[in-house]
Amino acid sequence: MWDSETSNVNHLNQNQRLHVLEEQGFDGKDAAFYVDKEYNERMEEFQRQLDVVQKMVKPGCSVEVLNVALASIASLVDVLDFFSSESNLRSSL
Repeated sequence: MWDSETSNVNHLNQNQRLHVLEEQGFDGKDAAFYVDKEYNERMEEFQRQLDVVQKMVKPGCSVEVLNVALASIASLVDVLDFFSSESNLRSSL
């Protein structure tokens, strides 16, 4: 499925960025700060997307609007799945 491929690519990109950071001499605290900053940025984007969906869907809206909202919610679920996956936990850093 397209969304799971996107999640996998995002995960690989995040791992690659952390690897580059570690090669450049960042210690665990710096890497953890980087992960926290990226997490916060993604959560802000998630909240913006959720706000858009809430503004779009009103009682009596068209089927097209509902379909767009459902697609947006599906992508939000993928973001939440990405955040909650065990592979993203970095307790060793």
